[in-house]
Amino acid sequence: DRSPSRGLGDVYKRQVMHDDYTQLPELLQKILFMFVAKPEDARSHLHAPFRVDDNLCATDGHVAIFVESDLGEPNKVDNVTKVLREKYANRPKRYLPWENIHIPEPEITPCEECEGQGAVEISNDFNTYDVTCQTCHGQRSFEKPVWVEFPNVEYKFDARAMAKIAKIPGVKIAFEGRELHFRFEGGCGLLTSAAT
Repeated sequence: DRSPSRGLGDVYKRQVMHDDYTQLPELLQKILFMFVAKPEDARSHLHAPFRVDDNLCATDGHVAIFVESDLGEPNKVDNVTKVLREKYANRPKRYLPWENIHIPEPEITPCEECEGQGAVEISNDFNTYDVTCQTCHGQRSFEKPVWVEFPNVEYKFDARAMAKIAKIPGVKIAFEGRELHFRFEGGCGLLTSAAT
């Protein structure tokens, strides 16, 4: 049987921790850094947690986490702060236990352009070059989007994000429109649906 917190450290270890966050319990630090934007994301203002009112927040643009804390610097993008403040204020009051939620495994498809090699060969009469595949950007494959569906809920939710949320110990969920809200000891969050 898998422990719900298994895998939290994998993401956490790849992040650079700012000294300010060490005042939080280690589990909350790990949870926050699971949901910051990836370093290659052009939205650098989402690469680290930031403060919105009385919460330390982290978001990758799809999932947002709120942990009660006065740590962190405010986000420099006013629209991000405005949206997160509104989402936090309108969170549900009742949550249900996370039970029997099947999260399908992602489907990996090799890149057809480079035939899963990550590079393509380009040649002319004089030279032959191996260049990074521009279709998969050298990744060799694509992860096909996989969705999680719930009975009596109109929207579907991204399985990769759901798998991260499932790693949070004691998480409970609620649905509100296009959003799956969740709560855990020390904080709460939401996942926005991208499919109907």
